[in-house]
Amino acid sequence: MGVNMRENSLSLGTNVKTEVGEVNAHGEENVMNADSALIYIVDDESDLSEMLCDLLRLQGYPAKWFSSSVGALEEFIRSSPRPRLMVTDFGMKGLNGMELIQRCRQLHPCLKTISCSGTGTEYFKDYEIQPDRFVPKPFTAETLLSAVRELLPTE
Repeated sequence: MGVNMRENSLSLGTNVKTEVGEVNAHGEENVMNADSALIYIVDDESDLSEMLCDLLRLQGYPAKWFSSSVGALEEFIRSSPRPRLMVTDFGMKGLNGMELIQRCRQLHPCLKTISCSGTGTEYFKDYEIQPDRFVPKPFTAETLLSAVRELLPTE
């Protein structure tokens, strides 16, 4: 048994070093079990979205990533059951992260949200609906996981 470490550096300056799980003698990762509902990851930087989705899955959270806010909204409208948590970037084409949160919460007021941005929170003040948590970029895997655990405590 061993622990596999992976480090990625992305263009927005987000460095995420993750422990991707214990590896057994057959090279298979042992994924933790979690009783959490689906999490959407939305960021137009698809490498970051995919990596964060992998991180959450390896922690036992079912997750789905989107590189388009419009695509995420379309899937959100069609989905049943809907996700319990959405992690979204702020600056994206189509809908920005706050607009996406606002539209999704109109459909599902109990949706928990985390906004991740390198711009800070000064742009958020113009929006009626606010995210539950803000995670500034760049961030560590543990910072994001801590916010997720706060919003989706195990039952």
